[in-house]
Parts: sequence; structure tokens; C-alpha cells
Amino acid sequence: MFFAYHRVLSRLALDRDIDLLFDDRCWFCMQVLSPSKHMDANRTISFYGRQDVSATYRQRDDLKLAEAMYVVADGEAYRGYDAFVELLRQYRVSCPLTWVMERAVVSSVGEQVYQYVADNRSLTLHVQCRSRLRGW
Repeated sequence: MFFAYHRVLSRLALDRDIDLLFDDRCWFCMQVLSPSKHMDANRTISFYGRQDVSATYRQRDDLKLAEAMYVVADGEAYRGYDAFVELLRQYRVSCPLTWVMERAVVSSVGEQVYQYVADNRSLTLHVQCRSRLRGW
């Protein structure tokens, strides 16, 4: 009845520390990233909302925080779809999925889907809130 899943997850996670920079005002972003927060048994992922990002990240020219989410690992910043791939790479159990996501055809479609969602964050939030009010 009681299973120590956090012990299993801690063995499946990589030991590297990463920073995840995201739009904390986007309901959709919060929902998508929520499982990562729960799976982070080793506390190797630091979550930073757009408002909480340190001055170090705000001063970097390669980070456009209003446009996309980022994963910063070993000093290298991954943007948008690539950030999702890098976030999934943090867990050994998702290695097959990251391998598929890195293939040219899948990544091409994934980047377009990510960009569409990023461009329509306010619309996505509006639709989600409306559907919750209707009881969907």
C-alpha cells in the first residue's frame, strides 16, 4: 500500500543541476511543468518564474524570457522545444522519448507546435479558464 516512489525516481534522475526558466503567469505552462516538479526527487531542477529570474539570467542577451521557456544546463541555454527535450533528458526513464523527440521530423513538428502554443498563451489561458467555468 505504501510505495517509496521517490527512491525509484531518485535513481532514475541524472545528477546534474538544471535551471528551468518559464512564464509563471501562463496557466498552461504551469500545468505542463507540474509533473516535472513532482518527479524531481533529487531536487536537481530549480524552477524560476519569469518574475523570479536572477539578474544573471536577465542580463544574458540569448535569453528572451517573454518569448519562450528555457532550460539552462552546464551553462548552455536550451529554448522552447529543445528545453522540453532537455528537461525530459533529466530522467533516465524518458531516454527513448528524448531520442524520438530529437529526430528531424518529430522535432520539426514539435518546434512548430511549441511556437504555436507560445504565441497563443493568452488564448490558451482564456480557453482553459472558460472550459473550467463550463464544467468541462
